[in-house]
Amino acid sequence: MVVLNDDGTWATEPSPMAGNPAQLALGFRKVPWGATMSEIKASEVQQPDHEDEDSLGFNTVLAGLQAQVFYILIEDQLVRAKYIITQEYQNKNSYITAFSTLKEALTSKYGVSGESNIYWNDDLYEDDPTEWGMAISVGHHSRFETWANENTSICLALTGENYDIQLVVEYTGIALRDIESDHRKASLLADL
Repeated sequence: MVVLNDDGTWATEPSPMAGNPAQLALGFRKVPWGATMSEIKASEVQQPDHEDEDSLGFNTVLAGLQAQVFYILIEDQLVRAKYIITQEYQNKNSYITAFSTLKEALTSKYGVSGESNIYWNDDLYEDDPTEWGMAISVGHHSRFETWANENTSICLALTGENYDIQLVVEYTGIALRDIESDHRKASLLADL
């Protein structure tokens, strides 16, 4: 389930998944949740394009779309991962088409999503489908699909702000979600 916070940010919460739970049991890209950085590197066929102590990133193609894949680690354990679509379009409505393409692919692999949400924060463009891409780019409109089981939650998100559109597929290891949350809290408190 996607929760839209009052400040405009969003968070995901697991919702039941009718799809194939075995597909989510592995974690992400055939790497189990909790894997170390060296195990992730060994599972990939190319060298990382980005690497620091808490993340690895690779350029890739996902469902025919240019993308970057990121592995997020806390204390050398894989806790979350995401695809960030980097494909750019002149026609902003093409991002909605790309969202639909990813939704179809995820549905094909994992089954029907547990939750589907379309939000309108401002209805200026709501009655004109030819401007929905513009509505997304300025933060008036967003779309989310979620899948989850006991091991993994997936959120497909199409959001925007300041004329910039983000299309992301994020995977979270449910058992390790608290590790990341605790790490963020500790980092915040250390800065105070």
